[in-house]
Formats: sequence, C-alpha cells, structure tokens
Amino acid sequence: MERLLLRTAAMSSESVRGRMAGSGGTAASFITREGHRLMRVRRWMAGVLASAGIGALVCGVGATPAQADPLPQWAPFGTTLFTFGDANFCAGMINIVLEATPRMPGHLLAHVTPLGYLNGPCGNHVSLGWLGSAGGRSQDVYVHTGGTWAGDTVTVDLWVGMGLAKLFANTAPIQSPWVEWYLWVP
Repeated sequence: MERLLLRTAAMSSESVRGRMAGSGGTAASFITREGHRLMRVRRWMAGVLASAGIGALVCGVGATPAQADPLPQWAPFGTTLFTFGDANFCAGMINIVLEATPRMPGHLLAHVTPLGYLNGPCGNHVSLGWLGSAGGRSQDVYVHTGGTWAGDTVTVDLWVGMGLAKLFANTAPIQSPWVEWYLWVP
C-alpha cells in the first residue's frame, strides 16, 4: 500500500513538472497561471450569482402570495385526537387541520373540528402549543357538539414565525395521546 501511495505521489509530481517543462516556464509561472485561472472562475461565478439575485428581486420572489402556500408538514401520529369529553364519559374524536394563512407570512390557521361523541352532547378544551422562530406559545380552543355528528369548526390564527416549526395538540385536561406536526411555515 505504501509503495502505491509513493508511486502515485511521484507520478503526480512528474506530471506537474512535465506540464511546466512543456510550457517552457518555471514553477512560479505555472502557479501564477493556475491562480489566474481560478480567479477567472471565481469572478464568473460571482457574476452568475449576482445576476440570479437581481433576477429574483425583479421577478418578486419575496412577494407575499395572494393565496396560501402549500404547507409542507409531517404528522407522525396523525391529525385526529381520540378523547373523552367533558360530560357523561363520552368518547369522541377531534380532527385538526393546519394551513398557511394567505398574505400573512409566519401565520398558520388551525381548524379544530369535533367529529362527534358517543353519549353526547359533549365538548373538549383543546390545547395547541407550538415552537417556531417566533418562540414558544400555546392557545386553548373549546369545541362542542350535540351528539354523534360533527360539530362546528373553530378556526384560530397562530403566529408561529417563518421557517421550521413544531406544533402539538392535546385535550385539556390530558385524556389522550397527543398529535404533533413538524412543518415548514412560509
């Protein structure tokens, strides 16, 4: 292995010497020509990047969209809370849907819908908590339905901040496993 490494090093130094000898120059002139070639490549790349940046500004890449952007999200435990209600030991489900708020960067809309309770009428307090670039916060929502049918959807605006965020939801008091989302907020 050592012989192979020494042979490779000797071959690479011979090829450099050969290129220098073929060009009729010295080691210093060879290094200078290589340095100038690298400088030209760097200048060319800087020009391309500057042109792309100016083009992005002119085309309005940073403009606020008229409608909500798609919200890249991952919910490892699903988006439905299975819980017991606040009366008569009623069991039910609550669905939570998240979407980006149009024309408001860093905001989310959370749509909380009770899908019905056995032995209803029933309701639940749902605690939404999040951690994003705007910090950590929480908000409580109360949903209610008269029986086994779906109740009215309660929509709340959450200021999470732009970028990567984590949001979780559970009933208050805690009566079930929580649901959580990892998402990219536009």
